[in-house]
Amino acid sequence: MGRHGLGQRNENGERFSNLCAFNKLVIGGTIFPLKRIHKATWNSPDHTTEDQIDHICINKKFRRTMEDVRTRRGADVASDYHLVVANLKLKLNKNWTDRVVTLRLNIIQCYAPTNDSNDDIKDQFYERLQSIIEKCPRKDLTILMGDLNAKVGIDNTGYEDIMGRHGL
Repeated sequence: MGRHGLGQRNENGERFSNLCAFNKLVIGGTIFPLKRIHKATWNSPDHTTEDQIDHICINKKFRRTMEDVRTRRGADVASDYHLVVANLKLKLNKNWTDRVVTLRLNIIQCYAPTNDSNDDIKDQFYERLQSIIEKCPRKDLTILMGDLNAKVGIDNTGYEDIMGRHGL
């Protein structure tokens, strides 16, 4: 993801990075310097490989509201995945009045086809995801999260606006 990560971007990672860049979404797990144990979202069944393939993204204009994104280990659910948690802190202006302040929140949870899937299936998924994101008003806070099966790798060249330096 960022310059300090491990691994190479896979095909799903390229598609995911392009989707985030086009929609001005920031990949949360890449903007915070964390230990490797707090970045890995998946362990192989033989515990020899770990990757960051589950992501939480947020609109670029709300990037500063995201305080932390990390995995929480120890949720005993007999899975090779770890829970991904994001901390958000919304700040209101000090000069707000008695009127009601509202913020619309759009949360998109998805499960992407694996890298081994047919290209037509992957194209269909990302086209549908793109149409869902386009339906969300730009002024709303939009969070995209889920198992995207996307390894975006260590090279963030061309994606500096959406990826931080601290990926896995």
